[in-house]
Formats: sequence, structure tokens, C-alpha cells
Amino acid sequence: MLKLSPPQLIKMVRQPDTMLLDVRESCELFRDGRIERAIHIPMASVSHCLEEISVMKRSVVVFCKRGVRSAKVQEYLVQQGIREVYDGGGYENIKAILEYSL
Repeated sequence: MLKLSPPQLIKMVRQPDTMLLDVRESCELFRDGRIERAIHIPMASVSHCLEEISVMKRSVVVFCKRGVRSAKVQEYLVQQGIREVYDGGGYENIKAILEYSL
């Protein structure tokens, strides 16, 4: 599994060509908010969207509400042969990185 240090994660998330993959449920997006440039694919649907994810040929940072589902999805995507997949943890973490960019 690919791990990033906090500074590496910040740099990765702030790069506009990084794919941010939000694996929360739709109700969580409506309740908690969403990140505009993130692609929303609920965890249960990721296996049906492998081609969509793999053809993008970009680094992927996966996030969810707290980081449990994102870790599972990252592991699954790596097992499916998708490279450059990183666990971004929870939504609030990714949101803070983007809001407080320098």
C-alpha cells in the first residue's frame, strides 16, 4: 500500500491533475458537503467503475468521512492493478488541505 507523509499528501491533493475520489454515500455529500473537483463514486459502486478510474491515468487520492472506507478502497484499487492510489483519509482533512492552500 502506498503511504504519503502529511506534507506529501498536501502536495498531492493540491495538484490540479490529481483525481480526488470521494467514496462516501450520496446522503453524506448532502449532509456534510462536497469537494467540487472530486469524483463521487460510493464505495459499493467502485468495483463497477474500475474502467472509468483506470483510464484517467492520474494519481488518485481516495477519501471518505473518516478514512476507514478510503483505506479499503485504496487497497482494492491497488489489487486491481491501478497504480498511484493514495489514502487521503477523511473528508474534513481533504477539505482543510484545499481551503488552507498557500
